[in-house]
Amino acid sequence: MKKIIKAVSLFSSAGIGELRLPENIEVVVANELLKPRAECYRFFYPTTNMICGDITSNGVKEQLINIAQHEGCKLLIATPPCQGLSTLGKNKRQKQYENDRRNFLILEVFDVIDACDF
Repeated sequence: MKKIIKAVSLFSSAGIGELRLPENIEVVVANELLKPRAECYRFFYPTTNMICGDITSNGVKEQLINIAQHEGCKLLIATPPCQGLSTLGKNKRQKQYENDRRNFLILEVFDVIDACDF
């Protein structure tokens, strides 16, 4: 019998990143900003606690951390958006990269790592 590894998924979207996870990984809490994507995630992963909201909100982040700690999560899946860094479709300059808050969402992941035992 394989040991179950409990996981947290951040920037989860509709859960595509979880499709091919091994059977012994159980995502117990996930987060997505956009409601339609969070609802899609809930449909495909009904046993996962999906927290729909902005991870930069202290309340959302505290909820994630509390569940992760309570469940003893040992794995973190984090796929922050890359649109702020992408040069496709836009003629960006350095200042635009610096002003796009999506480029700093990785810092929110560090807060979750610091609070949990990954």
